[in-house]
Amino acid sequence: MRILSFLCIVLGIYLFFSPIVELIGYIPLVGGIISGILGFAILLAAFLIAIPLYLIFTAISWLRFHLKVGLILLGIAAVITIVILVLNGKGGGGSDSVAAASSHFLGLRKMIS
Repeated sequence: MRILSFLCIVLGIYLFFSPIVELIGYIPLVGGIISGILGFAILLAAFLIAIPLYLIFTAISWLRFHLKVGLILLGIAAVITIVILVLNGKGGGGSDSVAAASSHFLGLRKMIS
């Protein structure tokens, strides 16, 4: 039953982004290839997002009946989340690009106000 709930989280995240994959599939000549690659990338990302989410949901449930188990699961979920965020930050710009984008956004907000 727990594996089924984990798979439901993965499936829900994947189905949320599946319209993007379908739209990409309409591009002539390369749409099928790109949509296949994008679909796999979204499935992999959904799997990586679902791991800490599942652990957090399970830990919250365990906190009521077995405090130690719940705290251990919350700790594991926190470590996995931090590892994913750190690995994501090292590839492709990471926090520098986020800082640049946010400063650009703030500049635009000052112009609008």
